[in-house]
Amino acid sequence: MSVYVVDKHPLMRHAIANLFRKLSFEMTVTEDKSIDDLISLAEVNEFPSLISMDANANVLEDIKRLKEKFPSAFIVVISEQPAAKIENSILLSGAVFYLEKSTPTEKISHVIRNLLSAIYPVKVNSQYKFTKQQIKLLQMVDKGLSNQEIANHLDVKRGSVKVKLYRLYRAIGAKNRIAAVLQAKSSGSW
Repeated sequence: MSVYVVDKHPLMRHAIANLFRKLSFEMTVTEDKSIDDLISLAEVNEFPSLISMDANANVLEDIKRLKEKFPSAFIVVISEQPAAKIENSILLSGAVFYLEKSTPTEKISHVIRNLLSAIYPVKVNSQYKFTKQQIKLLQMVDKGLSNQEIANHLDVKRGSVKVKLYRLYRAIGAKNRIAAVLQAKSSGSW
């Protein structure tokens, strides 16, 4: 697995790269100061599985360029810009997460750990055909709804949601909510 960390600020870039290194020893972590450097380096080395980047003035175009060049790479944007201003645009352009740099380290670690467990090579059932109900359930999970909130929307008990999610994870070989959502999205199911 190859991770590229792009940030124009060397201290922040190094801190994020070290966070990835700390969370998993079985990956190559490369630090770059620009998207152009990343693309040049990745073309001669290993293509990225995951890209962590800062949001600059051209962030939306940069994400589109990266998705065209490395369509299977997951992109996480960690930036000083307030989420309220740009998060939706960034997610719609192809990033899987947006985090503010002011987010506590523990939360950033938690998100990265979950993302790594979701994309780390595991045996998954890539031929799985999601039902409409499963897609609806995963879309609610993707919106960040809790099991209780999902239960309220579906007019079922919270325990029923837990069972449905557990069975879905087992059927597709996902370890958690994030892995299930990413697999459904990558399969083109929605």
